[in-house]
Amino acid sequence: MSAPGTSLVAIEVEAFKAFAEHAVLRVCALPPGLHQVRGVNQANPRLGSNGAGKSSFFADAPTWVLYGKTIKGRQTAAVRCWRGGSNPAGSLTMVVDGKEHVV
Repeated sequence: MSAPGTSLVAIEVEAFKAFAEHAVLRVCALPPGLHQVRGVNQANPRLGSNGAGKSSFFADAPTWVLYGKTIKGRQTAAVRCWRGGSNPAGSLTMVVDGKEHVV
């Protein structure tokens, strides 16, 4: 995903699929290495971390921010938070050749 001189700083979403509230992950704050990601399915706890929004956050949100649709081709109306609320929003913060950019 990263070209030379490019790095991902943060992923942010709000009212996006499983995320009703503002959620942000500052990737640049993580130490180098492999990280395990787990989730808590608050809507249906018996599912454990299944359906907690991990793929929505790490795959669908960045793709939607960059291309206007998710990996499966869903556009804005289909990614609105499942629990209602405002319009979905998201951003990616990246550093390209030493300059920070927000998409």
